[in-house]
Amino acid sequence: MKQRQSSFGSGRAPSLTATQEESAQPSSTQQRRKRSVRRRRPSPSTKRSRHTRHQRSSQANSRAARRRHSSKSRRTKEIELEQKRKTAKARRYFIHCAKQQEEKNCNEAREVLDEMRTNSGDPDEA
Repeated sequence: MKQRQSSFGSGRAPSLTATQEESAQPSSTQQRRKRSVRRRRPSPSTKRSRHTRHQRSSQANSRAARRRHSSKSRRTKEIELEQKRKTAKARRYFIHCAKQQEEKNCNEAREVLDEMRTNSGDPDEA
């Protein structure tokens, strides 16, 4: 607010010297504009990535909302998500067993995986 008070509000009569002072210095609005431009320049850390953390999270939220509000009902979506979760879990367990080379557990996991594939009907997993 200090910047807004120019020589007009200072109490002394606006003489020729006051106008000369103002012409020497840029006007208060110009100074204010410069300052705002300077403030907007990003710090080196922000320059690295264009999106701030807030923007990224809001973007993710809108993406999730889009996923939620598609034509399918919420229940079928939940069922599909659960199915995906189970297949992923079975797949992880299968890989773990393969690494451990435990034949019995490995076969169990393979059966579970096959069962999941037949239930879900995904062409890419068959």
